[in-house]
Amino acid sequence: MWGLPRQLNAQTIPDRYPIPRLEDFHQILKGTKIFSKIDLLFKAYFQIPIAEEHKCKTAIITPFGLYEFDVMSFGLKNAPVTFQRFIHEVLRGLDFVFPYLDDILIAFKSDIEHEIHLNLVLERLNTFGLIINISKSVFAVEEIEFLGYLITPQGSRPLPDRVQAIMNYKRPENIQDLRKFLGILNFYRRYLKDAAKKQALLHEYLKGSKKKDERKIQWTDEAEKQFEKCKNDLANAILLTFPNSELPLSLFTDASGAVLQQYENSTWRPTAFYSKKLNETQQNYGTYDIYFSVKHFKHYLKGRAFTIYTDHKPLIFAFHQKFDKAAPRQARQLNYISQFSTNIKYIKVKITL
Repeated sequence: MWGLPRQLNAQTIPDRYPIPRLEDFHQILKGTKIFSKIDLLFKAYFQIPIAEEHKCKTAIITPFGLYEFDVMSFGLKNAPVTFQRFIHEVLRGLDFVFPYLDDILIAFKSDIEHEIHLNLVLERLNTFGLIINISKSVFAVEEIEFLGYLITPQGSRPLPDRVQAIMNYKRPENIQDLRKFLGILNFYRRYLKDAAKKQALLHEYLKGSKKKDERKIQWTDEAEKQFEKCKNDLANAILLTFPNSELPLSLFTDASGAVLQQYENSTWRPTAFYSKKLNETQQNYGTYDIYFSVKHFKHYLKGRAFTIYTDHKPLIFAFHQKFDKAAPRQARQLNYISQFSTNIKYIKVKITL
């Protein structure tokens, strides 16, 4: 067996090719109604040969002699990003496909499109000798599970079994278990309104803690209520619609966080939530609310016309005056925001979803 190649990995120069963020698959789902998912056999890694001059670095000693790998193996530091680059090349030009390592999501707008596009994908995979794991692949369905999400024609939401696991999660007894709980919960943070504010008491327990901290937690009544509230918020998470560049877009912000919304079917529908706990200094500057929100959603906002709504009225005046009258920090943030939008409006009431 190929052991942990720690020494080899320690000497390996990291390949900076980007692996997509999990939630990026939402970008291809606008207007789609039928979904397929292809799982590739682990042997897919073996389609990538190792350069002759580097094979010696993979050598292992066995009772039967010295062996070197001819093809890429699991455990190598750059194996995931190398395979991601490879699968991107295999499926290049197919904008209805989202490959994430050996998982491939395909989205269609009609039955006819499904047949045509699926055949294109299968032909590409066959050309490069990639084998499908039929037992884990799903074809032509209206709802599909992908990378921890449930995808429907209307939008996406957390997987029901993952939500149930959170609901069944017992109150953590130590810091390590609490950190694990928050990690599972925040995998779905984009679905959680005001998450930073609602999790604040729980995160207080993590201050100054080590990675594997087994110290017992002294729970207060308020912290226990917040723990249960966090679980219920995930259970009641609303459906998030898929981004559509043809629809009006808006960013609603306040001190608790932000929601990115688009106007469809005569109503504003959320595409994602964002929240961040501000320190005391940041709370004194109203620009931080918008600045952090725009920075977080920049991949959605670049090149788009959209309106920013804020409940901080003085910020409206600050934005429309000359930036040289603002404090240096505020001026930098206003300049950054203006790269994306100069259409900022005051909203009196807090948005309720």
